[in-house]
Amino acid sequence: MLKFFMKNFLGMSLALTLIVCPGCSFFKPKKNIVQPPPPVILNGKIIQKERVARGGRLLIAPFSPGETVEANAEFERVSLMIVKGVIETLQRQETPFTVLDDATAHTADLVLKGRMLRMQERRVFTSWFRKKTVGKLSVEGMMIDRDTGDVLVRFSADKSGADDAGKFDALGYAVGRDIGQLLLSELK
Repeated sequence: MLKFFMKNFLGMSLALTLIVCPGCSFFKPKKNIVQPPPPVILNGKIIQKERVARGGRLLIAPFSPGETVEANAEFERVSLMIVKGVIETLQRQETPFTVLDDATAHTADLVLKGRMLRMQERRVFTSWFRKKTVGKLSVEGMMIDRDTGDVLVRFSADKSGADDAGKFDALGYAVGRDIGQLLLSELK
């Protein structure tokens, strides 16, 4: 009887070990790897370089909604975050641009305007059982000379980001910063 028990016990414990050990390693904690945010894909073209380098009084209009974007409170907030990103980028250093507010908007020489083509969320699998929400923001726009109506700069931008509070606000701000960098690139 003891021999039978020992023979089965060894086989059962071997089988249990083979089942439990790989199963437990499946639930091991993952390393926390901080990944840099994905870059903004900005396609921009400065058409009249001399005029942009000359600068002037710049009115940055809030972006309008495109065909697939619903005009709601979230859209307005993101649109203003794009404007904030452009303004803060231009005000970080000495530039020939004077950014105007609502009270002085009628005196603008240059107008930067655009529209939001896409503002959507989608859920993606990050592992077998985990999902996360990813936001995608796409914009296009231009800077025009108010007196002549000439287009000075054209741009379009796409940015995606992972789930966090205010994801579209952060995406809008990043897009605005890159638009500001595009305008500053001609001044260097």
